[in-house]
Amino acid sequence: GEDDNDWIYGEANGDVAFGQEGDDHIFGGSEGDFLFGGNGADTINGGTQNDLMWGAMPGMYDGATDTFEFDAGWGFDAVYDFELGVDAVRFNSVAGLTQFSDFTLYDGGTNVTIAFGADAITFYGVTQAELEAHSGDFSFA
Repeated sequence: GEDDNDWIYGEANGDVAFGQEGDDHIFGGSEGDFLFGGNGADTINGGTQNDLMWGAMPGMYDGATDTFEFDAGWGFDAVYDFELGVDAVRFNSVAGLTQFSDFTLYDGGTNVTIAFGADAITFYGVTQAELEAHSGDFSFA
C-alpha cells in the first residue's frame, strides 16, 4: 500500500501485505497470509487458511480502530496487536455464531484462543479475562 486509503487483495498463494498510512482494506485470500494494517483505521480479513494479522506495524500501537473480519471457514488465525476497547472483531455470515458466548475459550496466560467449530483465533498480548471483559468489541452479522 501507499500513504493513503488502499484496497489490497491477496491471491491464492500466501501473501505479505502492508497497508502503510491511511485507512486500508486488506484481504488475504485462500492461503496463509501475513497482513499488516499500518497507521490508520484498517479493516483486515485474512480469508481462509491460517493468517497472521497486525492492525499496526509490530510493536507500534496507533490508537486507531482496526477491524479484524472473519468469514465462515476462516481457519486458525492469529491477531498480534488487538487494542482492547479500541479495535473491533466482526464475524460475517458464520452459521450458528451469534454471540461471544458461542466461543470456546482457551487461556494461554498472555494470550487467549477463541474457537468455534474447526476455526480459531489466538489473540496475543491479551488475557482471557481481558477479552471477556471486552466482549462488546465483537460483532456478528
